[in-house]
Amino acid sequence: HSVYSVSEKVFDEQLKYLHQNGYKAITLEKMQELMDNRKLGEEKYIVITFDDGYENNLTKALPILQKYNYPATVFVVTGSVGATNYLSPKQVGELSKAGIEIGSHTDRHLPLATLSAEEVEKELVISKQYLEYLTLKTVKYLAYPNGSYNDKIGKILEKTGYTGAVTGLDGVNVYNSPQYYYYRVNMFKYEDPVRGFQSRLFRAQLKGWYRNLTLAKNS
Repeated sequence: HSVYSVSEKVFDEQLKYLHQNGYKAITLEKMQELMDNRKLGEEKYIVITFDDGYENNLTKALPILQKYNYPATVFVVTGSVGATNYLSPKQVGELSKAGIEIGSHTDRHLPLATLSAEEVEKELVISKQYLEYLTLKTVKYLAYPNGSYNDKIGKILEKTGYTGAVTGLDGVNVYNSPQYYYYRVNMFKYEDPVRGFQSRLFRAQLKGWYRNLTLAKNS
């Protein structure tokens, strides 16, 4: 049980909080479309993401997401597909059919910043092709394994046909957020699932606001 995992009960409470507070869950593809067209407006949009491709994304998380009519994005490590506790090839297809956006978490889950450009490209291409074979949909997004990346990887992502990638850095994405380095808000196990969750969201908003302010000052 990782520090990044929560129980079904907690997950349900967190989604209920989002739902009651007017958050609209969308896919990364939809987020990018709204950003490209400058149409974020005043809505409170949120993208729910899962890393690695555990079987419980289908068996436990999906029914709760469906209860609130929320989509999500699952980043799958293709080398783990079919392993114990991980999604089987068939289950990856099932998740995709259920409206879950499937993204790549590479093939072997290695920190990309430590690999050569050739190795990075191989990790990106193998995982993308296999997931497209399983889902019959274009795979457009990557989550960096271990949050490891450098500024060369964006070019390789572009070359291999990805339209965006997410980091492990806390923050909120805005119109000028670089598409290969989107922020995310990490969720941890908490004593108080909803208050802990609220404070994570709030801190990410502050951090994102501060980073964007600093960027604006320096540019």
